[in-house]
Amino acid sequence: MRRIHACGAVLLLGAALLSWMSHWIDPTALDSEVAFVLATVFVMTAAYSFACWRILKHGASLRVVLLWAFAARVALAPSLPIYETDAFRYVWDGFVVSQGVSPYQFSPQQVVRAFDSEDEPVLTPGLSLLIGELQSRPEMVEVLRNVNNAELNTIYPPFTQLLFGSTALLAPGSIFVWRMTALIFDGLLIASIIYLLGAFRIDPSRIVFYAWSPLALKVYINTAHFDVIALCGLFVVFALMQAKRSKFAATALACAVQTKIFPLFVFPLFIKQWRWPQWSVFALALSLLAGMFMPIGEDGLRGWSAFLQRWEANSSLVALLEWGFVKLGVPGWGEGVILARFSGAAFHLDAFLIAKVFAGCVWLIGWALICRRAWRRPAFDLQETIHDAFLIIALLLVCSPVCNPWYLAWVVPFLCFHPRASWMYLTAACFVYYTFFIHAPSQQPTLVRALEYCPFYALLIWEWKTGRLSRNS
Repeated sequence: MRRIHACGAVLLLGAALLSWMSHWIDPTALDSEVAFVLATVFVMTAAYSFACWRILKHGASLRVVLLWAFAARVALAPSLPIYETDAFRYVWDGFVVSQGVSPYQFSPQQVVRAFDSEDEPVLTPGLSLLIGELQSRPEMVEVLRNVNNAELNTIYPPFTQLLFGSTALLAPGSIFVWRMTALIFDGLLIASIIYLLGAFRIDPSRIVFYAWSPLALKVYINTAHFDVIALCGLFVVFALMQAKRSKFAATALACAVQTKIFPLFVFPLFIKQWRWPQWSVFALALSLLAGMFMPIGEDGLRGWSAFLQRWEANSSLVALLEWGFVKLGVPGWGEGVILARFSGAAFHLDAFLIAKVFAGCVWLIGWALICRRAWRRPAFDLQETIHDAFLIIALLLVCSPVCNPWYLAWVVPFLCFHPRASWMYLTAACFVYYTFFIHAPSQQPTLVRALEYCPFYALLIWEWKTGRLSRNS
């Protein structure tokens, strides 16, 4: 037990160090400071990995695991976001919602231009209301000027917007209060995992795989990404299914889907278990949430169209396919024939589009095979369903053109049930993504992705050949 305490102390020290650094670190990402951040998280990851291995072999006290997990979260609670600014968009969207304006109606850039204009522009009622509020709220002006990709309308779904708005009613512009909201869902996620581990007669101290994860601490606590809310919703669905509360589970799934699209791909796994009452509740909850901000209009879809057209970050399969197609003579990004235009984005027949289509087909085939296997089981098995959900999300991450660290953190809770060396490695190695901030936009040091993904795929092949991928624990 002393070794577990020692690992917990290292985790806490690393969290405290990150919290301290966040208040003076240079936002322009000096090389030495990025190296310091990476060194800190890698030391935390080493302690975390040893603790996970030790607990798998010998178990541990659940209280001890939760104590150190809580301490690390307390240490990170007062921190500022390190090398990510998405939280500014969250609190801005929340402010807009709290004013009774649709967050999909205006881009932050439109609001900035109207606010800075010396002329007397013709304003729509919603924009006029926002400008009037900004004139008396300098803290919100600062938030607005820090929103990234400000030229694009928000892409965040309705349930997330409701949470943004609720937080803004408590404290407009406060990233700290938003982090407290994320922490509530983080705690509910931990409780759901522990409940499920106990129900499956698995050592509950294996919550260490999520609760101590440096990746989860960085992206869900420090930078307060809202993915933890959708992930919490998904595991609440599993917990409610275990408790035979399927109608509540259907409502929770609707909220999860209206937070992030990932849970949508898991819902076919419940087809054999749910009947028309559950599906009716799911459809009704989904419709009510979506209807709160309708109609969005074409301008409101500009963020999504830009995301689909040009976003690529830290991918593996898509980046490899795109490189291969360019070598074969296919036009590079934005150089091919224009196939369509939508919401200000032009979709070209280029290597990037073809790579995404190929990767999408790979995922679609894999998703269909996983669902088919689930439907063919003679009886519904929740433990097998969680494993299937793990496979669906893992395959989605492999095939996605966007695989930021906060996306990869989606697999971390599943490791509590299905520890995998390959995914453990990737959730640690993905921190090299932050070397992106040392170099010019859209560039990373040479061989970074090879360091990140080659060992991952080698471990994945080894697990497949040795049968570890099909094991339930």
